Amino acid sequence: MAPSLLDRYTFVVSPQDEDGEFIALCPAFPGLSAFGETPEAALSEARTALAGFIEVYQDKGWRLPQPDRVPSESDPVPLLLSKDLYARLARLASAKGVALSEMLAANLADALGDD
Repeated sequence: MAPSLLDRYTFVVSPQDEDGEFIALCPAFPGLSAFGETPEAALSEARTALAGFIEVYQDKGWRLPQPDRVPSESDPVPLLLSKDLYARLARLASAKGVALSEMLAANLADALGDD
């Protein structure tokens, strides 16, 4: 199987339990999960499982799930604000002479400690 097909799907790896094992999931394939003693081992097992899932799907003539699309820096980020909060932020941005989106991005970067 072409490695590029495997690379089109994303995985989520997280600690499983107090025993120190990790679980890897592939959100595009709800039944796919794999375990490992390290995150790397769990991911490796999940990639092996994904290859098997893809093979079964192809053998059965089933349509493969759409791969997760990795967001780009230019993707819009929906943000729901109350009318009052939006108005207050817009006034503040205007007073500073910057675009609201620029001010929000700078404040979020500051909150994360980014320089």
